[in-house]
Amino acid sequence: MKFNQNNIKRAIVSAFVVGSVGISAPSYANDSMFVSTTVGAACVLSIDTTMAFSNYDPVGTHIIAGTNDLVKESYVSAQCTSGMSAKIKLDAGENTDGESAGADVIAPARRMKHTVDGVDHYLAYNLYQTGGAAATVWGGAATGGLVYTGTGSAENLTIYGRVTAGQSAIYNAEYTDTVVVSYVLG
Repeated sequence: MKFNQNNIKRAIVSAFVVGSVGISAPSYANDSMFVSTTVGAACVLSIDTTMAFSNYDPVGTHIIAGTNDLVKESYVSAQCTSGMSAKIKLDAGENTDGESAGADVIAPARRMKHTVDGVDHYLAYNLYQTGGAAATVWGGAATGGLVYTGTGSAENLTIYGRVTAGQSAIYNAEYTDTVVVSYVLG
């Protein structure tokens, strides 16, 4: 028997070509991947300015209670998740009287304090959600907080402050208080 070497060579080369075509041909999968996330509720609050009232004059300018109150505006910056409802709260401060003690008071009676020779002296003030005579006290309880709906961008919310006229005060004394700003989901 005589073998034809050309035919054998062609058979071997054909086997390699067919095998290599099968190996190098790309494989495509028809499948899909589900992708999802849930957006959580969050707020970032910061105080843009300090509530620094001008000088209180209990004998001249601020002598008549109800008509000559010392007023000032300040701001808290709120950046909350878009569409999220929150209540921005201001606590009662560090110097409340016994009735308004605690962080979660709806309408606290706030006071600034000055201590001299171990004796505490107070000057009543409050913080409001709106200006004017019929202003709503900005409280610490969820029911006393300012209802706010987030936009995703930082927004300034105005805090209206008022020191009631007609109070006695010590000359050249600095009265201070610290109020904590926070939020609860609304």
